[in-house]
Amino acid sequence: AILALGALAKGCIRSVLPNLHQFIGSMIVLVDDPHPLVRSITCWSLSRFSCSMVEAAHSPEGVEPGTPEAEAKKQQGQLQL
Repeated sequence: AILALGALAKGCIRSVLPNLHQFIGSMIVLVDDPHPLVRSITCWSLSRFSCSMVEAAHSPEGVEPGTPEAEAKKQQGQLQL
């Protein structure tokens, strides 16, 4: 399931974004898992969401990260990361 969440990060971020805080909260707990493979996949999955988390934290109200509007504002220098 963790691997699937990481895979969703790039192609389906707009669908995942409303629940991103829940996914991140669930994955953070798994960083302490006793199994190295679970920790590794969790870190990989979290890294896939990192750009979206930063964009969401710095996006002005009403601009959804990962959308064409956000990309255009970023290129115009109106959206600072």
